[in-house]
Amino acid sequence: MKRLLRLSLLPLLSMALAFSCQKIELPDGTADEDAQNATGGGNGASPSLDTSNALTVTEAMQRAADGSEVVIKGYIVGYTTTSMNNVVFSIPDDKPNTNMLLSDNPDEYDELCCLPVELPTTGRNLRGLLNIYDHPEYFNQYIAIQGKLTTYFRVVGLKSPTAFAFIAPPENSGGGNESGSGDNESGGGDEEEDDKGQGGSEGEEEKPDNPPTDGKNYPQISDSLTIIAGR
Repeated sequence: MKRLLRLSLLPLLSMALAFSCQKIELPDGTADEDAQNATGGGNGASPSLDTSNALTVTEAMQRAADGSEVVIKGYIVGYTTTSMNNVVFSIPDDKPNTNMLLSDNPDEYDELCCLPVELPTTGRNLRGLLNIYDHPEYFNQYIAIQGKLTTYFRVVGLKSPTAFAFIAPPENSGGGNESGSGDNESGGGDEEEDDKGQGGSEGEEEKPDNPPTDGKNYPQISDSLTIIAGR
C-alpha cells in the first residue's frame, strides 16, 4: 500500500520540480538607472553632491593645480580635440567628446575663459553619461562636477571626476558676455569721444585768438570738449 502511494506521488513531484527549475525573469532597471544617473539621480554620488562651496570657473582657474578635490560649476560650452588651441564651441558631429569645457558664460567663445574637464570611461563612465554627442540637450546646461583640480591640456583643469549634478544657473548668467559687450560699447564710446575730441580740436582752431570785446556775449567753446581733446 505504501509503495502504491509513493508511486502515485512521483508524477506530482516531477511536475513541481519542473516548474521550480524555470528561470524567473526579473525586471531590468538598467535603462532607468542610467537615465537617473544622467540627471544626477540613481546610484551615483550626484544626489549627495554638496554644491554649497562649489567654485566658479574663474575661481577654479585662479587656484593652484595641486590635485585637491573640488567641486566646480559652470556651463557646458564645448570641448577640445587636441589642445586648448583647438577648442570647439559646439556639439561634435562624428563621435563622443572625451572632455568638455566649462565656462561662467553660456555664450563663451574665448578658450582663455574655459576650464577643461576630463570625461573618462572608467568608474561611472562619465563620458557615456555626459558627452554632448550622445546628449546634445546638455549643451549650455549648468552643471556642478567633482574631481581633482590639476593640470589638463597644459592649463588648470578637472580630472578624475567622480560625481556631477545639473543645478540651477545663477540669476546673472551671461553677465560676463554682457559686460564684455559693455566693454565694446565703452570702446565705441571712446571712439565717439575721439570724434568729439577731434571736433573740439577743430573748434579750438576756429576760435579766434582775440575774442571780440564789443560787450556782446559770444558763444564759447565747451570746456568739456577741450578736456576730451587733450586726452
